[in-house]
Amino acid sequence: MPKGDAIVLYFEVQNLKKEVENLKQKGIRFSTKIIEQSWLWNEAHLSDLDGNKIIIFHAGKNRKSPPWRIK
Repeated sequence: MPKGDAIVLYFEVQNLKKEVENLKQKGIRFSTKIIEQSWLWNEAHLSDLDGNKIIIFHAGKNRKSPPWRIK
């Protein structure tokens, strides 16, 4: 398997804050707090047991229709 950040799994959730708190209560450790990205997604980062990066995010309408989209 590749080393480093070669594999990144993204999971979109409806309520990022609630999902992060739920996972923390189950003992999951995050490498970041919730980040408000410049592309208008909110993300929280963690890694699986093999070191693969996992990003849980909420983009909402900005995933398909960001304000900078060319119409």
